[in-house]
Amino acid sequence: MNFNNIDKLKEDGFVGFYSYKHLISDYSLINPFKGVYLVINSDYKNPEFTDPGVCGTHKGKNPNRTIEHLKEKYVYGSQIMYIGKGGKLAKDSKANLQTRLKDYLKCSINNTCSHSGGRSIWQLQNFEHLIFCWKKVEFEEPENYEAILLQMFINQFGKLPFANYKL
Repeated sequence: MNFNNIDKLKEDGFVGFYSYKHLISDYSLINPFKGVYLVINSDYKNPEFTDPGVCGTHKGKNPNRTIEHLKEKYVYGSQIMYIGKGGKLAKDSKANLQTRLKDYLKCSINNTCSHSGGRSIWQLQNFEHLIFCWKKVEFEEPENYEAILLQMFINQFGKLPFANYKL
């Protein structure tokens, strides 16, 4: 998979490609199916960080990392900032990409955050210009497909995406 080519991501089944500004004002743009999503920084070659970021606390914990840590964690050759998942294949699971991304996006405007992963993107100064895309996963648990994407990313860039902290 070519993580730095939006046309290739579209060929691989990713859809959406909406900016943070669009999604934060209209959650209905996000498809309500189970799958995986990517957070893209089109200005990935020139990151600027802020401390503190705009993310609220999660379970009372400060979500902010030091600027030094963010610079060390950043993958300078990649436009992908975060790889996430939404939902489970179980029929009784109500979680999906729309509910998961809605919770994630709300981290940027609330005093608290119900989404524990990917919080470092809220310390990027240009977070309002980040692009979100997603892919439906039908025959595999989204969590497993997320792990496959993370491993592919590691194989290509040598480490996890900027805002991912576990495989």
